Amino acid sequence: MADTKAKKLFARLRTEEEKAWWRDMTGLVGNTDQQLVVISPRSDATADELKSLGQILALWKAEFPQARHIWGLADLLDGRCPRTPPIYHMVPYSMDRFEECYEPVALVYAAEGINIAAAARDLYERLSGFHSKLAWFEHPDTYSNCQR
Repeated sequence: MADTKAKKLFARLRTEEEKAWWRDMTGLVGNTDQQLVVISPRSDATADELKSLGQILALWKAEFPQARHIWGLADLLDGRCPRTPPIYHMVPYSMDRFEECYEPVALVYAAEGINIAAAARDLYERLSGFHSKLAWFEHPDTYSNCQR
């Protein structure tokens, strides 16, 4: 009985958190915008390397009219690893406690209707000097299938 109650509480908290995050994204990402790529810097990337990655992404966003938003860009420009919105996980040894879990990735959004493959290829080419410091650069569906 207590296990079922904890699961319901967990599901409710997760739903509320996801809704709150999407509300925060209003104005940044439109209803028809889509995720273009998930970018994850290597864990050994220095603050200067993260800033460089952020600068490349910011320049691409400024020059690519279909770019909508890059979640984690501000973190990168500050030399910090980007973080996704929190996802709550139950702590195994205590059913009434939850931990926030962040993934160290940047999410790139683009306008609906663009050629996803061509836009991702263009961005990847612009990041050519940073490839050795990327742990992941892939479509969001591929990332979700491999990482979750």
